[in-house]
Amino acid sequence: MSELLAVFVIATLGYLIGRITICGIDLGTAAVLLVALVFGHFGITTPALVRDIGLVCFVTAVGFIAGPKFFRNFKQNAKSYVLLGFIIILVGALSCAAIIMLAKLPTALGVGLMTGALTSTPGLAAAIEASGNDPMASIGYGIA
Repeated sequence: MSELLAVFVIATLGYLIGRITICGIDLGTAAVLLVALVFGHFGITTPALVRDIGLVCFVTAVGFIAGPKFFRNFKQNAKSYVLLGFIIILVGALSCAAIIMLAKLPTALGVGLMTGALTSTPGLAAAIEASGNDPMASIGYGIA
């Protein structure tokens, strides 16, 4: 299967599976990530450019939606937000390091779990890049 065709098959299957509702629960767009993980397990790859463009589009969309409100609120409570952000990152990183050491998890999996728990897609991209494209980072993100 060509890499470009794989992108469209993953997106289509993920969309269709995400629309299935069982007992009032559906996976929504998360189904696309899960389908991509299954395809990746079987060695089907997509172009790195698609991943990078997808990340840029996601971060841009979040910025457009949250940006104006964020800056309005940030002006009023800047010190509190900076402190809270620092604490969240510090506690997350220390927890991640402790769990990796205690449970003897692969580092990429542990960092993927942390980025998923913090819903940090840019963090996932950094984890994938730092781990040399280790798929365990994506798996950890999907699990969390």
